[in-house]
Amino acid sequence: MHVGADLRVRPPNCPEWVSEGRFNRKEHEDISWRGFKPLKIPKIDLNDLNGLNDLNMSNKFLGGICMPLEESKHWRKGNRQASYYADDLKRAKEEKERDAAYPKAVKPEEMPWEDSPHGRLKHLAREGINPRIKDIDMYMQELAPGGSSGRHRHTAEELMFILEGRGYSLHWDVDFDLDEAYKWRTAEEPKRFDWEEGDLVYIPVNTVHQHFNSDPDKPARFISASNRIYKTLGWGDIEEIEEAPPFEKKSGL
Repeated sequence: MHVGADLRVRPPNCPEWVSEGRFNRKEHEDISWRGFKPLKIPKIDLNDLNGLNDLNMSNKFLGGICMPLEESKHWRKGNRQASYYADDLKRAKEEKERDAAYPKAVKPEEMPWEDSPHGRLKHLAREGINPRIKDIDMYMQELAPGGSSGRHRHTAEELMFILEGRGYSLHWDVDFDLDEAYKWRTAEEPKRFDWEEGDLVYIPVNTVHQHFNSDPDKPARFISASNRIYKTLGWGDIEEIEEAPPFEKKSGL
């Protein structure tokens, strides 16, 4: 009895050109891999496959090209127990119940204020406000007449929608050198983008930026939104380079 077509073998430590192929009924039939030199596979008798469960057939039938698979001798070791899968099921159930308990409309009094190093913010969407919103962090920021925000940089791109007032934003492009660690290189001269009520401003990934109110008599106000997925993936880097007045780096953050 012989192994027919469609028995696939992917032994470890094999060259890439050996790692995908088919045994064939016909003895010494040429079997080609994509773009690689054909390899002759001899006829295989199942009576000789006593070691099939250990997957040691690679050495026997591929002429010693590949190393035998030793993992089967070790995988049962260890007594450590975990409940990761059950925990995921529990978490998913609790998340659905928690989401159902929150309203789909968030009232202004439920949106917290923050006098932050970046300026005065009113948080609209964030994990701690309403768990229904999974993917966006969003806040409203007000710039005092003639005032400015802090200057900062964060990995996620950002969208600004101007609600009222007029002003401009300065963007400093950032590049990096990769040696033993990332070394950020910030452009010496910024690019200026003027905006007014109704405009949408895009801030690219990792760009240093700062916003200014051009009106000496009236405040400016805008909504800022960024994608939370960067934080989830471990790329939630943020740096406050210059704090908004009157902080001037007094927070130490």
